[in-house]
Amino acid sequence: MSPAPKGNKFNARPADQRHDAIVVLRVQRSEKAAWVKTAQGKGQKLAEWMRDILNKASLFAP
Repeated sequence: MSPAPKGNKFNARPADQRHDAIVVLRVQRSEKAAWVKTAQGKGQKLAEWMRDILNKASLFAP
């Protein structure tokens, strides 16, 4: 993986907190819209909300 561009928040995180893997998920627009609305309602970005939900479902404790 190449280094993150200057100014990228990825660089500011300690090594043990970096998000260094990508998950690709194809969904219907209506599903994504509902997820974005829910995440925004909780004051989160979609990726953050998805990580929280998936980590809870899998009993993963970061």
